[in-house]
Amino acid sequence: MHNTYKVILHVKDSQQAQFPEPISISLKVKQHKLPALVQQCRKELMSQGINVVGQFDSVSRKDWPTFSSVPLDQDTVKAFIGIKLFNDPIKLQYPVTLFMLPLPRQYFHQVWASSYISFMAALFILYSSQNIVAATVVALFGVAVSAVRRKLICDKHYTQGITNPNEIVISENSLVIPRVYFEDKQVRQIEKSAIKSINIEWNWYKAGDGDSALRQYRRPFVFRVNIDVSNGESITLAGQTFDSNKFVIALSQLGYSATLTQIPKIAAVWRFYILIPMAIALLGMTGFGLYSLYIRYLV
Repeated sequence: MHNTYKVILHVKDSQQAQFPEPISISLKVKQHKLPALVQQCRKELMSQGINVVGQFDSVSRKDWPTFSSVPLDQDTVKAFIGIKLFNDPIKLQYPVTLFMLPLPRQYFHQVWASSYISFMAALFILYSSQNIVAATVVALFGVAVSAVRRKLICDKHYTQGITNPNEIVISENSLVIPRVYFEDKQVRQIEKSAIKSINIEWNWYKAGDGDSALRQYRRPFVFRVNIDVSNGESITLAGQTFDSNKFVIALSQLGYSATLTQIPKIAAVWRFYILIPMAIALLGMTGFGLYSLYIRYLV
């Protein structure tokens, strides 16, 4: 369940004045942290010379089931993104990170060729000298060269020598989506009135293990922003290619009708494609080095 606790403050100039409309602030906070938040709120108000009367006893909680769809509104977006980021100025331009866009299969070995060579060189160094540090440096150097190689190939493949800015632009009336998202390499300008639906697929980027209460949610991670247009076109924007969290805020603030859909998918799965092979390689090199030492000195 996702919980949004709403704190309502009634502000008036004097004891005789009538209550104005309440000021409502939505905060994403876990239940066991609510007393500390209340105390902090009280201290902050008193430090500004505001007389705090009464108790912060009443909690209005808004729940929605995990892995479900909810409309994007003022409450759900604050629970999704956090009130601090929500209060930042609306961002209207979103540069696209070409490095994070998918490449055709034909480029796969071109990107990773340096990593293949560096790992073979690392194994040779380990076999000949048992120098684990040198072997590790060589292996990491190959991975770094692959990363640079991928960036250069992405830049060439997606820009094709054209220097137009690659950024998503949102306004109160339209969305402008750059050419890099389309096979025909044509920019799309979509009027708000022509948008049938916007569905945001996301899940938590988590730290911790299991279902322990100590699990910490770092931040929401947007996988895809799916846009259906009245002309029948469906557009998918990969969340990791631009600042999608702030884009969700802008959609809400500028009055776009959208849906937040939590999906059971691991966020930033690319971490494992990098970290797991590196861990296996390091364990293999360490084991090989220890075995070589055993053969050389103990047998």
